[in-house]
Amino acid sequence: MNAEEIKGLSRKIEKLEDQLTEFRRLFLYALLDKVCIEEGKLYYFAAPFQSAMQYDAVIKKGKDFYLRDEDGHFREIFINENFVRFIDDLYRELYENEEE
Repeated sequence: MNAEEIKGLSRKIEKLEDQLTEFRRLFLYALLDKVCIEEGKLYYFAAPFQSAMQYDAVIKKGKDFYLRDEDGHFREIFINENFVRFIDDLYRELYENEEE
């Protein structure tokens, strides 16, 4: 493989990674929009999400979603694979019931 082919593959991989990130964001926003019915209300997880800190709840403010950490501070939701799996495991029945 020459340098130009490698550059082309790198651009394709980068584009696919960007598309995957956007898909994750759309999935999370669609699902959390079903969970967070009332804006400004905390919705607690059955078990906390563990990252660098523990996050025990999600809240909707405007069109965005925020996680509450163990210190009571808020941060934007994660858009990574681990958080997507966590939310999917917790709330899968919300979209599975729609398919039936």
